Amino acid sequence: VHLPEALYTINDRAFANCVSLNRISLPESTFRIGKEAFIKCQTMEKVRLNDDLRTIEQGAFESCYQLIEIQIPASITIIAERTFANCYALSKVHLPKHLRFIQSQAFMTCRMLKKIELPSSVEAIGSEAFMDCKNLKISAIRLPDTAEIGKNAFKGCLE
Repeated sequence: VHLPEALYTINDRAFANCVSLNRISLPESTFRIGKEAFIKCQTMEKVRLNDDLRTIEQGAFESCYQLIEIQIPASITIIAERTFANCYALSKVHLPKHLRFIQSQAFMTCRMLKKIELPSSVEAIGSEAFMDCKNLKISAIRLPDTAEIGKNAFKGCLE
């Protein structure tokens, strides 16, 4: 899929259920990805987010089963609810150093995720944010000192 250079927003559910979409690169002009914009793009393997992206709304990449790695740009301060939930193959996540909030179920059931480096700027991790990330080792995660941790945030992870 070739996206036009003057694309400012990817609207809610714009590419939902596009099972043959396996990679996407956002133009530099895009500043918002809407709710569930790429939900259930089951063969999506690669996503390139631009540096000026400001908002990734809830469920944007939910159930992109083949997504392997994501580099979240420095401009993002909130990872919304269910943004990467059920991305079973997701094994590498690069979080921005000024990230403040990881909302509920943001990375739930990312089965291949083995480690995550949380920046010290994180203020809150929502309920069930990393629930059932079966290969994520809790003892290897350095939690920010003042971060609020929601109920069941790491339930079902490795100890």
